[in-house]
Amino acid sequence: MAQPAEAHTEPAPPAVCQTLWSCDAQSIREKLAAKAPSLFATQADEVKVWSAKVAGDQTTASYEFEEHDFSDGDLVPLEHGVKHHEVFPYFSETVRSFGLRTESDPNTWNNFHSRSAGPDADVETCYTVRFFEKNNREAGDPWSLRKTGVYHRLDAPTGSSTWILIKPSPLLKKRLPEKLKALWSHEQLRPIRHLYLHVMFIALASQSWEDYIQTQRTKMMEIERKCLYSDTEINDPNDYPISFSDRQKLQQLRRKLITVTAVLDSTICLGQRLRKLLPAMGGSRLTKQLKEVINTELCDLDFEANYHRRSLLELRQRSSDMETLLSGILEHRNAQATMDMSVNSEMERGLEQKSSTNIRALTVVATLYLPASLLAGIFSTPLVQPKAEAEPGDRLVVSAEFWKFILVLTPLSIATFALVRVLQHFWTRKHEAELGEMKKGRGSPGSTDENV
Repeated sequence: MAQPAEAHTEPAPPAVCQTLWSCDAQSIREKLAAKAPSLFATQADEVKVWSAKVAGDQTTASYEFEEHDFSDGDLVPLEHGVKHHEVFPYFSETVRSFGLRTESDPNTWNNFHSRSAGPDADVETCYTVRFFEKNNREAGDPWSLRKTGVYHRLDAPTGSSTWILIKPSPLLKKRLPEKLKALWSHEQLRPIRHLYLHVMFIALASQSWEDYIQTQRTKMMEIERKCLYSDTEINDPNDYPISFSDRQKLQQLRRKLITVTAVLDSTICLGQRLRKLLPAMGGSRLTKQLKEVINTELCDLDFEANYHRRSLLELRQRSSDMETLLSGILEHRNAQATMDMSVNSEMERGLEQKSSTNIRALTVVATLYLPASLLAGIFSTPLVQPKAEAEPGDRLVVSAEFWKFILVLTPLSIATFALVRVLQHFWTRKHEAELGEMKKGRGSPGSTDENV
């Protein structure tokens, strides 16, 4: 890292600085040290830091960049750099917000802090700016939410600046040297180049908002096409397939829109905070004309951000409307399916009743033919034999062993009917007991729907 400016060789006494800080510096450092293993792990979301020293009111351009990759789990190099540049402890909060994450970051705050010891003293500012970047993934969301940590220290007497950027985007790495060179070649804008860089950070972060919102709008149109043009009845193979997973996707999209709106609100707030810092960061070098130039850029960014915000609110409203419509379609289809099942059950019940009636009719017929069957069986056995020499009209003669048939048949019939009666009684009692247990379980005071 570059050496600090010569005009800043005597820093303010620690007691004065501490009175200006509303935070507990020691607690912030302890929290950062506790997170260092995951923050600087080799396989984690490595923290890449750019540091730059930009000279002050000189006629020759003077700026240099250094890139540091803290990926070895060691916090000491970062602490040395922070101490060397006399960075205030609020910047540690910005550093702590980086690191490995297994899911989306719910924090949308811009971590903005700015402190100055007086009208002509140094000004320290740090914040986090968020932006969307293509992740080149084949599946899932093609956009990922990224962020860059920014620290700026303005040396009031010389106008030189110290910058520290955490994980700058590839676009920022490319544009920053070009913009510094362009600003230095413009003598009128040279005194406010540090202000213009703050504007550039927000402007570069805002470039991807339009494409990102268009991607989400395309997703919304696909869901709307299903909801608005699908048949409300049970869908056929040629209709749009609608299921509960579509409702889940819609809810995920809505949650994402809520988070993105909060990120955009944070960006708008960041521009407003920077606008309030113009007098402190510009000092006597900030003329009325130069202030108007910076205000114009910030106003343009503010108008553009508010337009994107209205687009997000519109998508959120459309998602809410589609969720209501999608729920109605699913409920209607479920009701229709339930009705069809009820009709089919009623038809099956009717068929069962007809079958039962036919079986009962056949049973009655079989019962009516039972005596005839018994007589036919008896007459076909040796128990009853025809006698040729008998008188006319007396041609059947009962065998002498017929009483044995009656003796065996009678108790066997009684035993069969008794067994059937006992089984019917047992099955009836068992069924009544099961019904009683079910009624008792449903009617108990502590029973719930889940227990039932």
